[in-house]
Formats: sequence, C-alpha cells, structure tokens
Amino acid sequence: CLRRLVEEAVQKAITADECVSPLLDRFPSVCLQDSTTVGLPDALQEHWRGCETWTDHGGKAALKIQVRFDLGHGAIRLRLEQGRDSDHRTPLQTEKIEPGSLHLRDLGYFDLDVLQEIAGKKAYFTSRVQDNTGLFEPDGQRIDLAKFLGKCKVKRLDQPILLGVSHRLPCRLVAVRVPPEVVRRRRQTVLEKARKKQYTPSP
Repeated sequence: CLRRLVEEAVQKAITADECVSPLLDRFPSVCLQDSTTVGLPDALQEHWRGCETWTDHGGKAALKIQVRFDLGHGAIRLRLEQGRDSDHRTPLQTEKIEPGSLHLRDLGYFDLDVLQEIAGKKAYFTSRVQDNTGLFEPDGQRIDLAKFLGKCKVKRLDQPILLGVSHRLPCRLVAVRVPPEVVRRRRQTVLEKARKKQYTPSP
C-alpha cells in the first residue's frame, strides 16, 4: 500500500514549470529516464533484494528508484524496484509512450527490443551505442564503427544507418569529434579503469 501510495503521489505532487524551449516544443513530450539505488538494512532483503558487491551499493538489501521526467511539462513517472534489477529491464522503458515523443536514456537502458518498440509507437529516442552492436549502411553493408569514425574527416557526422544485426532499425548515427584535451582525459579514465580491473584495453 505504501509503495503504491508513493508512486501515485509523486506523479501527482511533483511538477515543474512548462519548458518554453522552441527546440523541445517540437515534441509533445521530451522524457529523460534515469535511476538511483539506495542501500537498505540487510533485514529488508526479503522485500528489496540488494546488489551484493556488484555496485557501490553492495549489500543484501537495496532499493532502485526508476524515474522518467518530462522536460517539457514537468511531469514525473516513478517506479520502486529491487536494487539488483537491471535498468534495461524496467517496465517503465515502454510504459505510456506517446506518438511523437522523444526519449533520452543512458547506456544502462540500451535494449534493441525496447528501441524497436519505441519506434513502432511512432516516437523517437536518443542513446549512445552499446559496444559490439551491429551497425549497417542503408544498403546493408556492415560498419566497423572505430575504423569508420577514424577515417571520418568532418568534425560533426550525421547519417542514416540500420541498427542491430536482426532488428535493422532505421536510425541516425550522430558523432562529434572532441577536442584533444577531452580525448586525453577519456583515455586516462579508460587506462585507470583497466589498471584497477587488471586488463589491457584495446587500441
């Protein structure tokens, strides 16, 4: 009862001023989705299973809060889930997708079936590309993303592609060349992560 009360109350009580951005106004809604995990006492593990040592919120009990926020109208949809639940499996991914709406999510939500469902409902999405996801030219020729971008001479790329080996979902590939300082910082981050996890990153 309390769980349902929290989910319903948040959707009705939390609002923000409507956005007046002409860019966002092109869509009936622009939805940003993200989650946060809250560690709980181990005594609650029967109700809220935790992440053990998988994340910084290691423990036997944890709560994951999934939120979808409409940037255009200030509306919020919220779900309370098990702390160990994967982001890309949350039902909130495909709930009440409005035709023409735009959905912004990080890589934790990347799921080709979900993206195909969003497109099938005549809505739009923006996401980074998951490693090893099949990318294809419109004529069906496979794209090696690292080599393709390495040969690219323009600073900003925007071209049609097909996403997924079996899905072949029509999308736009957008890439922007970053300054050398950003490249250096990102390489340092990769090397530091590799050092901690004791592996050698690929070129």
